[in-house]
Amino acid sequence: MTPARDSRGQTLVAVVVTAAGAALLIGIGARLMPLARSRSVEAAALGLAAQMRAAGVAARGDGRSRGLVFPLDGDEPLRWAADGNGNGLRRREIDEKIDAAGPPFRIARDQPGVRIGRPAWTGVPDLPPSTRILSPEEPSVRFGSSRLAVFTALGRASPGSLFLTDGRQGLCAIRVSGPTARLGVWCFDRKAARWRRR
Repeated sequence: MTPARDSRGQTLVAVVVTAAGAALLIGIGARLMPLARSRSVEAAALGLAAQMRAAGVAARGDGRSRGLVFPLDGDEPLRWAADGNGNGLRRREIDEKIDAAGPPFRIARDQPGVRIGRPAWTGVPDLPPSTRILSPEEPSVRFGSSRLAVFTALGRASPGSLFLTDGRQGLCAIRVSGPTARLGVWCFDRKAARWRRR
């Protein structure tokens, strides 16, 4: 004969096991959440960089400059635009609808929670090879006073960079080289306190 089991004891064991399992899952989730947010920022940077490369390819293909248009009084929303009269992409001509501009969009459209900007960290260095520390007042979009990231039919581009963040755990940047129109994506590793190329 098997001894009778106390149903109350069995229920208590089940509750303890269930609670321990839930606590374990919550702990794992808490550790993975910052990683997931950081990956979202990286995915947003890689995705936008791919679109910028595609704009450069299209510009070389049909001889029309193309570019990413940032607002003059903020960082988002963005617009893609294309030269309409053969003299390059110009903000005045975008405003006058001579150069065609697409609908406005935000980075969070593809990666929720991600935006152009930097989190409120201190001591973040500028992109390599610079070693100076970024100041909080420094803009997150650095494409000159026109705030246009332009890719030309000759395979050149507006030199500059922009930063993407979720405001908490993630920080990545896209940098464009002017003479070659090469793009690089960098993400900041807070533990190592350094930028890593992606």
